[in-house]
Amino acid sequence: MDQESNLPVRVGEEYDLEITEASKTGADGVARVRGLVIFVKKGKVGQKVRVKIKSIGSTHAVS
Repeated sequence: MDQESNLPVRVGEEYDLEITEASKTGADGVARVRGLVIFVKKGKVGQKVRVKIKSIGSTHAVS
């Protein structure tokens, strides 16, 4: 079984999310899907966004 099958998101899929915090650098926003961190490029806290997952790591995904 591959790593991606155990995660709540999949590469290439789109999700409607809300940015709840800023990344440590402040350059990106952070949203979550069932606890998994999703980094949203240039996202701002409070924004509601539709994102497409580009890559997935063991602890986070990037849109």
